[in-house]
Amino acid sequence: MDSMQMITFVVELEDEFGIELSDELVGSMTDNHLTVGNLAKLIKSSPEHV
Repeated sequence: MDSMQMITFVVELEDEFGIELSDELVGSMTDNHLTVGNLAKLIKSSPEHV
């Protein structure tokens, strides 16, 4: 994913799950290989998760 695709993806995730992902977390998502399992854990552990 390029940076614009990542931004769009993060905004869609935040809207869909009612969460706000920190800039640091988003930065680490682009630096590391992110799996679906890791992403699910991030969403579940978010304090704003609905």
